[in-house]
Amino acid sequence: MDILGKWKDSCLWRHKAVRNHSFSVVGLHRGVGVTLFCVNFASYLAKVHKAKVALINLVEHDDYIKLASAEGMLEDREVKQCFYSERFMNGNITFFCNANTFALQRTWKETFDFVLYDMGTKFHRNKETFLSSDQKIILGSGLQWRNCEYEQFLHYARQEESYHSWEYVIMALTCNKATFIDDGKIKLKRMGVLPGAFDVSDDAARLYRSFL
Repeated sequence: MDILGKWKDSCLWRHKAVRNHSFSVVGLHRGVGVTLFCVNFASYLAKVHKAKVALINLVEHDDYIKLASAEGMLEDREVKQCFYSERFMNGNITFFCNANTFALQRTWKETFDFVLYDMGTKFHRNKETFLSSDQKIILGSGLQWRNCEYEQFLHYARQEESYHSWEYVIMALTCNKATFIDDGKIKLKRMGVLPGAFDVSDDAARLYRSFL
């Protein structure tokens, strides 16, 4: 990131003084990249804003352990321990592999600057947590034949008062222009290809800044 971008980020951090803020991230279909997005977003918050981040898996998969093993973040004995302790740290990010959200919610609010809930496609299973989060991020594809999934989600979202403030993101490079749905009421933001789980590109940083 260039010097001007870092300066803008630091000013944004000071003026907004965001703290104890929670994000719920849900995908409209399998394979859209929710976990990769969450890890990259957490890396941005930890690196650029020097924030303490809790990244919480609500999907009941072991992707965080696989990521840690692939990146050499954990030794073999530590990987085994993670299956029992259900958490590990990488810098300012704490990964919760299979967390009880209700039992630990107060601790997270007191300990972390940001909490990210990785919901995969399990929206209905985690609807209460999703709606109680400070911000909601919905990930999908820009493919025309995937628009039906946005419409299905909006069928539910229209019952909520503030769904226009939710963030809708295209996770595939399938269009070069902004896409609109729901009769033009919602603009889909675009996420470019991520170079790696912990490598935050300039394009990704601009998108993450827009969430704060």
